[in-house]
Amino acid sequence: MPHATGTIRWAALAALACALALCAAAPARAVSDVCEDECSPIEDRGLFNCRRKCTEQPRVTPEPAQQSLPTGFYYLNNKIQTRLKAPVLKSAQAPPGPAQPGQPLRISLEFQDMNPADPPLVTVFYTYSDPDGAWLASPALFDESANAFSTFLPVPADAEQIRWFVRAVSPDENTYTEIPCRVKSFPFEDTDCLVPLSGETTYADYEDFRADPALDIVRTRAGYDENFVYFEIKTAAAPRVLDLFRNQFKVYYLGLYDAAAHTRLEPLANTAFVYFTPWPEPDLFCLGVVRMGGQWQADPGAVSCAVRDGGIQLRVARKMLPVSPDQGLHVFAGASLNTFANTPPPARESIFQDVSAIIVDYTGAAMLKPAERIVPVREQTVDLE
Repeated sequence: MPHATGTIRWAALAALACALALCAAAPARAVSDVCEDECSPIEDRGLFNCRRKCTEQPRVTPEPAQQSLPTGFYYLNNKIQTRLKAPVLKSAQAPPGPAQPGQPLRISLEFQDMNPADPPLVTVFYTYSDPDGAWLASPALFDESANAFSTFLPVPADAEQIRWFVRAVSPDENTYTEIPCRVKSFPFEDTDCLVPLSGETTYADYEDFRADPALDIVRTRAGYDENFVYFEIKTAAAPRVLDLFRNQFKVYYLGLYDAAAHTRLEPLANTAFVYFTPWPEPDLFCLGVVRMGGQWQADPGAVSCAVRDGGIQLRVARKMLPVSPDQGLHVFAGASLNTFANTPPPARESIFQDVSAIIVDYTGAAMLKPAERIVPVREQTVDLE
């Protein structure tokens, strides 16, 4: 039955396009689906089960913005933005001049508005010469008398330079991370300089919790260049294309926002979302939307997506970002399982559309900021007298 299979495939494809807000705007009509997300936690640290409750009501305004994003996004975004208190790095300094082979390199760090009684957990990650993805960790110690942190990095005799970045984890487990070097191409290779935004955690060991490992985020990394910011989302199992027979599709996404713009009246101000559903055509369901004037504006040309080496790679144009990364860009990553929306509800009746929608995972939120943290190492000389 190849013809019937193709019909099912493209019907589901069209439904997915509309579910991801890629279909054209519908003509004006007298009623509109007004939807709210109803979510409840499954486990701590970012697992939520969400359903979208929709009611038809008279429409006198444009379609509500909450229908532009898959189920649970609003709940998750508000939960993260209202509680995010990432440490803000005031200064990070190494001694002037090149490092000396065989002598430790001292790094000094200060943070803004820090509570000395409850300081963040600060680690300096470093790598030698050309980065190959293997970052070494050096915990920084807090000096109460100086109200600052410091750590010492070993300097091997054969090192040519040291790249380092700062990760500061606040008591609520949100992080501040700096990106010290640049991505050379996209899709990128492991030899490109990417820094981890979160630790490697998994829900596989949670008792009585079973989820598709392709939705279990175990690592996120980031990099940048002059025009783009790059992200990698690594899951416990390789991402797979949507399941047409179960009427389900997976969504992987980034939330990018300026925490200073978050307000009670407009919690999504200065917020961008990038979301991606794996499909044989690489960029078919790769979309970026930005919140502007109370509406979501799509900018598909500003993002690129790829499934590579068992993970998802995302490239986001700087022009789409709600705030310059140089000022500090807040980021979180997530994955969810969604069903295609059912038929519109009858008038004045409430139903659940995405009845099996579930936000399976999101990583710890981070504020990232590009910074050139590169220290040359003075070469040893030999006296030939």
